[in-house]
Amino acid sequence: MKCDKCGKQFADFKKYFFHLEYLHNVTDRYVCPKANCYREFHTKPSLKQHFKRFHTVTCFANQHKVTEPALSTAEVVANFSNNGQNLKEHNVEVPKVTKPIDFNLEEFKKMLFSESTKFIAQLYDNLSLPRNSIQKLIDSVQSLLKISIQHFIKHFENVSREVIPFDHFSNLNEMLEMISNLFSPINTEYKRFVLFDKSGYLIRPIEFRIGISAENKKVQDKTIMTLTNKNGYYIPMEKTLKRFLGLPNVYKTISEYQQNLLLAQSDISSNLIHGSVYQNLMKSQKDKMILPLILYFDDFESKNPLGSKAGYYKIGALYYTISTLPPHLITKLENIFLSAIFYSGDRVQFGNNSTFHKVLKELKNLELNGIVFNIGKEMKHVYFTVACIIGDNLGLHSILGCLESFSATTFCRFCITTKTCTELQTIEDEKSIRYVRDYTNHLSQKLGVKENCIWNGLNNFHIYENLSCDIMHDLYEGIHRYEMAAITSKLIESGCFSLNLLNSRVRYYSYEKFEKNIPPQVTKNHLDKENYRYFVGDLVKADNPYWRFYLILLEITHILVSPAVNMRTIELLTHLIQEHHSLYISLFKQKLKPKHHFLIHYGRIITKMGPPIFLSSIRFEAKHRDFKSTCYYSRSTKNLPFTLAMRMQLKTCYRFMSQRGFDDIVTYGPLHELPNLSANVDINGNDFFCMVWYEINGVRYSYNNVLIHSCIVETPKFCLIKGILANKNNTECIYFYCQNLININYCSHFLAYEVKVDHSYVLLKMDDLASKFPTILHKLNSDKLLVSDFI
Repeated sequence: MKCDKCGKQFADFKKYFFHLEYLHNVTDRYVCPKANCYREFHTKPSLKQHFKRFHTVTCFANQHKVTEPALSTAEVVANFSNNGQNLKEHNVEVPKVTKPIDFNLEEFKKMLFSESTKFIAQLYDNLSLPRNSIQKLIDSVQSLLKISIQHFIKHFENVSREVIPFDHFSNLNEMLEMISNLFSPINTEYKRFVLFDKSGYLIRPIEFRIGISAENKKVQDKTIMTLTNKNGYYIPMEKTLKRFLGLPNVYKTISEYQQNLLLAQSDISSNLIHGSVYQNLMKSQKDKMILPLILYFDDFESKNPLGSKAGYYKIGALYYTISTLPPHLITKLENIFLSAIFYSGDRVQFGNNSTFHKVLKELKNLELNGIVFNIGKEMKHVYFTVACIIGDNLGLHSILGCLESFSATTFCRFCITTKTCTELQTIEDEKSIRYVRDYTNHLSQKLGVKENCIWNGLNNFHIYENLSCDIMHDLYEGIHRYEMAAITSKLIESGCFSLNLLNSRVRYYSYEKFEKNIPPQVTKNHLDKENYRYFVGDLVKADNPYWRFYLILLEITHILVSPAVNMRTIELLTHLIQEHHSLYISLFKQKLKPKHHFLIHYGRIITKMGPPIFLSSIRFEAKHRDFKSTCYYSRSTKNLPFTLAMRMQLKTCYRFMSQRGFDDIVTYGPLHELPNLSANVDINGNDFFCMVWYEINGVRYSYNNVLIHSCIVETPKFCLIKGILANKNNTECIYFYCQNLININYCSHFLAYEVKVDHSYVLLKMDDLASKFPTILHKLNSDKLLVSDFI
């Protein structure tokens, strides 16, 4: 495609529109980039539609002579089709085709079949479309094509015979016949699934028996007892991982990121493989490429909106992902795969071994033999190991063989401290820690372990070694929830502020445009029910003990949610948790809850398994949404685990079929001229354009956001975004034109830096930033500026 202004050529519309908008400032007049076609359009979609309609198919007439009006043959034919007029009324001479046409009907047939298959696979990718509705849609499209083609042939047969020789006309007829019967080879779901199976893109769920149950069945007027198989479904992990790693850039991205992690600073932990558990594994198997897996288990209610405890259709699901996916990719739901699904009641009745034995067999094979696949012409041999099993506390205890009551005498899966002691315990007791050597003894004495953990059968996993925690349930939905309510109640009682003033601040606070989760108004009921999760601070005196308690909680949270943890920080974390627990007991006159107790083990868990933010179940729990969406649009409840598993595999099938690997998701806001830059910024303004905001993989940058562009002796250096620039020749190269901020001091009352705006400017490249996450400049009392380095 060729630009009509400067003659530069482009391979696709995205780059063509980018070029017109940013270089030539074209926003409402788009000229067709095809040579000798001078049509103009006011919108991008209309130009795209025109181009696809008239310039992306094989042209049968290579030359034509056009008199007034100056329309192309294709456009005249289109007008004739729409208006029912004669070609002669347009004063167009259409010569007969005399040159041979190099056209392969077999290739056209293959292309048509391939695209129609992808179209159908894309329909299955949409979970809001039930499978019976997909069948109706395909039938309707097929009918529409037949009627349209018949109408076309009826009106254009005589004209086509005059323009196209007989042999070419025969090819044209055959092409139209193929289009009119586009879905005939796959017009039933059975045929479609057979095709997906043969292609290898559909990995069907495999049924296995969990157990046999006796059930009553009414036959005529009698009720008899029958034996019924209780089945679950597992999805072969070997096939899924082969397909996944074979996608474009997937294996390369994972292996390079994992290698960079292993070469990173030894005192910084930013992934599970920085933990001692994986490091010890690598020492014993240096020559193997081992990818660590994270398993996640949870129950969810598929048909009852009241929750997972409410109904018969409670489903258990086991998911997995590769823990060395880059952070912006590991959070994507499409990179989390289903391993097994079943009715939760069947697992409770027949046990974990009967439910997960198929999965365990596959995991052992992946440990021992791995998988072999090709990347281009190169063969890769990769092994896998289960590094961690995560989930909420109840879910973990249920599948790891621990006691499922948190009122039990020894409820903790990390230590054998008694329930009475944990209510006042503020620091981890080394003598009570559970070690691998003690497991058999604990099992025989039932010290918090009710049955043998089936996952210990894996070569590189043990319940006492491969520890896991969940900040989503322990922190966000646990400690934060009831402590913030208690703190707020005490501050209101002490006269720091009123509930009305708090609500006024919540309502009229100047939120950033990208902040979507605006907090609701706070009621007395929220505080009484420990259901309050946010706070205000400038109305409280610095010596207030409840405010001090809040700041300690904030510091603990900052460490636990950091994507990279300095190992020297673990000692600080231990002291903060100890002080936090002691203050909680003394200030609120309450005993510590089980989630408080789990927190004292977090320092050891970080040492073994890396930052807890990557062990959180928050994204895995979001995966339930796909299943719940399927249940919402499907009325069938017969064999629900199979229905859900099959639909999830059809969704995955489309991804494998479309060969969608890893791509950055980039969006941007309105564009404008480059602002006048400071003299100390050396840049050629003609080579750049400016954006109001820019977002990449969910991280948004906008005007007046604060960036951390460097750290000097662990003190961050801040700057304020005044322009977001992109190079016209390389749009992936992003720069920030920033105004420097000078640190005045550290304000411990807000855990933030007091800053002032400097008159100097700096140009920063995105890749060179000390932190890729922007923060916000807060104004206090209209003159004091505060910046927190909390991300």
